[in-house]
Amino acid sequence: MHRLTILLMLLCTALGAHAQWKEKHPAADIKVSYNYHQIFLRGGKELTERDLPMLLLANTSVSKFYAPHTEAVP
Repeated sequence: MHRLTILLMLLCTALGAHAQWKEKHPAADIKVSYNYHQIFLRGGKELTERDLPMLLLANTSVSKFYAPHTEAVP
């Protein structure tokens, strides 16, 4: 009987933790990406060009627009 009680308590705790995680990390319904072409002027004379990938993740309640190379990996 004690095993069943402990198992149910662990299950409730896990479900609560998962629900909190889903609120902080919602799934995206749409993903849009493009390359932004940027030209830099370095040293007053030298032009440097590079493409920066940009990403938009969105769902009905939240959106996130960012450059993937700037994201920190936890």
